[in-house]
This record gives sequence, structure tokens and C-alpha cells, in this order.
Amino acid sequence: MVWIEAKTTSRYRGKTHGDIPDQWRWQIAAQQFCTDGIPACYLIVLDADLHISLIEVDRIYEAEIMLIEAAEILGSELDEG
Repeated sequence: MVWIEAKTTSRYRGKTHGDIPDQWRWQIAAQQFCTDGIPACYLIVLDADLHISLIEVDRIYEAEIMLIEAAEILGSELDEG
């Protein structure tokens, strides 16, 4: 199974793994958590220079743990009003 996330942007350049903005990384981490069993995704980016790039994004388990912890804190605060 292959998972592909496609992005278009006039703000960023997306040629390498290091070019991926943090908000995209967190979105991908959350989606990978929800799609258990898919170890990596491919990010297709049409960037500010009108280049199309394909970037493999490995699963980041540490980010998933941080998302779970943040969700627990938020859920507790909502429960407490």
C-alpha cells in the first residue's frame, strides 16, 4: 500500500526533506498515526518555483507520542471545563 500527500504552495520550496514546513510534518505525523501499518508516505509538492518534487517522509513515532500526550492534556482541560 502506498500513501501519497499532495501539496501546492507559493510560499515554500519543496525539493528536499529539509524543505518540508513544520505544519506539514505535524499533519503527516497525525495522518500516519491514523493509518497504522503504513511506515512512510510520499509527499508530492508543486512549489513556489513551479517544481514538482516527490519526497519520502518516514514515520516519526516520537511525534505521534507527542500528539497523543497533547490530545490527552487538551481532553482533560475540556473535561474540566
